[in-house]
Amino acid sequence: MNASNELMEKGIQQAHGCTQQEYRENVEKMIEVEKKREKDYEKAKAI
Repeated sequence: MNASNELMEKGIQQAHGCTQQEYRENVEKMIEVEKKREKDYEKAKAI
């Protein structure tokens, strides 16, 4: 695994509490993460 993949993995774990593998394999987790990302985006856009 290269440095950028390690950073992505760490970021997903910190922000969403799951690994990239869990994200890819679990549709419910993927939907949950994407809803949170959308909510965070809308919140940041409003600032």
